[in-house]
Amino acid sequence: MRTSLDSLGGFIQYAARMSFVGSRPVAVLMVGVAFRLWASWIGQSL
Repeated sequence: MRTSLDSLGGFIQYAARMSFVGSRPVAVLMVGVAFRLWASWIGQSL
């Protein structure tokens, strides 16, 4: 649980860094994919 939250934070930080570079659509896509993976992982663990 803790590691999944930390990895999600890492994904968000990476996406924010990408958006600063100028590829905002890629950052939004990354956040969406990361959130979906995290949500599915939480669903499986529960």
